[in-house]
Amino acid sequence: YKLIDGNTLVGDFSKEEITPERLRWCPVPIPKSKTLFYQFQLQKIFKKGWHTICGAGSAEMKTGVAIHIAAWNEPMMNCAMVNSDADLLIVPQEGDLLIRTECGIMEVPINYIAVVQRGIQFSVLVKGPIGANGLANPRDFETPVASFENVEGDFYIVQKFLGKLFQCQRKSSTFDVVGWHGNYIPYRYDLRLFCAVNSVTFDHIDPSIFTGLFYKKKRVYLLSATVTPEF
Repeated sequence: YKLIDGNTLVGDFSKEEITPERLRWCPVPIPKSKTLFYQFQLQKIFKKGWHTICGAGSAEMKTGVAIHIAAWNEPMMNCAMVNSDADLLIVPQEGDLLIRTECGIMEVPINYIAVVQRGIQFSVLVKGPIGANGLANPRDFETPVASFENVEGDFYIVQKFLGKLFQCQRKSSTFDVVGWHGNYIPYRYDLRLFCAVNSVTFDHIDPSIFTGLFYKKKRVYLLSATVTPEF
């Protein structure tokens, strides 16, 4: 692997400046020209198209959380990436996604979310944890069917490790897994299937009645992904 210098990702938030102020960010501009995932453009693409917004903790200690935003407008052809720091929760904002993983292919349109576990390689082409009190039904978490390709040629992999990006090259497609078993697999979830719980007496239910996914470390909740009603 070779280091990709100059990326805007953060892996250790203890070294960053902090502020108690409320912050807002302008949207990341969508590239006007087509993004071509060739070897000589990989560094430029990942440096300009993937940014860390906020977070806490450290990827080295495997505790904490980071929130990133990505803006690409072309499929990742002959290229894959892998996040070695943590599980990756993907929320499409502009347009539908086709995510190819080592375990299979997932269509992730608007109103869906997807989770790709740490260490699983995937490309973006154009029964996991559930919320408190069973607010998200396990049957609605959909996993892909095994899908593989036997293709030779130049194939590039970008790995996120301790908040830094590295790239390597191989002579065949990384999507060569013929079959899989177990429950350490990517999945998607339709947010419209989420059923919130309400109190019929008084007060507010804790954890939040809109909790869909959550992450905790040593009994401390570090992140809650909530699903709010459309109206």
